[in-house]
Amino acid sequence: MTAKETLPELLQALEHGTDELSYRAAMAVIAMNDPSVTNELMSILSRSECKEVRDHAIYAVWLVGNEEAVPGLIEVLENAKEEVHLRGQAAEALGSCGYGNESAMEALRKALGSEHAEIRLFAANALAFCGDERAIPELTELLTDDARVADFGTVAEDARHAIKEIRSREEEGE
Repeated sequence: MTAKETLPELLQALEHGTDELSYRAAMAVIAMNDPSVTNELMSILSRSECKEVRDHAIYAVWLVGNEEAVPGLIEVLENAKEEVHLRGQAAEALGSCGYGNESAMEALRKALGSEHAEIRLFAANALAFCGDERAIPELTELLTDDARVADFGTVAEDARHAIKEIRSREEEGE
C-alpha cells in the first residue's frame, strides 16, 4: 500500500483517534510532505471541536500546507473565540503557508497588536520568516514588550529577531 493510499485512513485517525493516535497520524501526514492534503487538514480544523485534534491539524498545515490554507488560517487567527494557543499556531502557520500572500501579511501585521502575548510573539516570528518590511514600524513598537511566552521567550526578543531578519533580507536584495 502506498502512502497516498493510506491518506484517508491517516486523516480519519487524525480526526477521530485518541490524542496519541491523532498525533501520530498528523506526524505521518507531515512525513508525506504533500501539500495537496491542505484542504483536508483545514476541513478537519474547521469541523473538529477537539482541542488536540485541532492542534495536530494546524501543526500539520504549518509544515506541509500551502497558500490554500491562508483564508482558514486567517479566520482562526482573527477569531477571538478561538483558544489563544491555536490562534498563535495559526499565525505561525501563516508565515509558512502565506509567504508572499498580501492577506496573510496584513493579518500578521494586525496580529502584532493583539492583547495576547502568544499571538504577538508568533506573528512576529512569522513575519521574520516572510520578510515583510512593512511590519518594521509595528515590530519596533514591540521592542519594549517584555511579556513572556513560556518556552519561547519574550515578545521583544522575537520582534528584535524579526526586524534583524527582515533587514538582512533587504540588504541581500531578496
